[in-house]
Amino acid sequence: MRRHKVHRIGEVTIQKVLEQSLQNVPKSFVYPTAKPEEFEGIAARLAAVDLEDNQDDLVQSVHTWVVRTPRHLVLIDTGSGNHKQRPLNPLFHEQNIPFLERLRDEAGVDPADVDYVFNTHLHVDHSGWNTVIDNNRWVPTFPNARYVFPRREAEYYGSPASHNEVNVPSRGVFEDSVLPVIEAGLVDFIEPDGGHYLDIFRFIPTCGHSIGHMSIQLTWATKRRSLAATCYTTLSRSSGHISTRFSASSPGMRQPHERESSGS
Repeated sequence: MRRHKVHRIGEVTIQKVLEQSLQNVPKSFVYPTAKPEEFEGIAARLAAVDLEDNQDDLVQSVHTWVVRTPRHLVLIDTGSGNHKQRPLNPLFHEQNIPFLERLRDEAGVDPADVDYVFNTHLHVDHSGWNTVIDNNRWVPTFPNARYVFPRREAEYYGSPASHNEVNVPSRGVFEDSVLPVIEAGLVDFIEPDGGHYLDIFRFIPTCGHSIGHMSIQLTWATKRRSLAATCYTTLSRSSGHISTRFSASSPGMRQPHERESSGS
């Protein structure tokens, strides 16, 4: 497993730590309504690591961002987690991945040292390591951290309204990866309009991929970096009507101002 580059923004460092790569994902799976001609030239618009050797299938990354400021250690999104029961989503069912060891070895992260965990949204592959199993109970993986995520995500995925076909892949995530940190009193909610957190971070609503999805902007002095959680924008930007399989398209989820093609 290769170590990813450390990006610097003033006195802040940002490093990607991979949980897993999803291999051989057909473009037609991600963009089920797209026509074959709309895929033409896609290889030229993607990085080499995003495509399989056949130049047709996609490679998708499940990872966390490790952000170190002069005062805080922050994780942005936490992958899919271990030992989670996902019978309706076999790809993430009962996994056993040495991700915490990878965090330690590649980025020097001890779970007890993490100050904040930001979840951009609460899908299966972005919040799984919020918790680990301990004596048959789900407990916070990062016991000294504040967990920060959109209130609208928590309210929706914690309600019967989320029990629909679109959300089958993330069934059970709220119960084992979100509710335990709420019950532990470790959560700060971000309101639907977003806003600043810790001065240098700003949560920006980028709905479309999920009901309350947010991207995170980091500003240090005059330098700025935006971290989007899930990006499927290459085709959407060039062909504005194309929607991904992962768009928040169930009844009641999309707001009037959200375009069908919006990605995050």
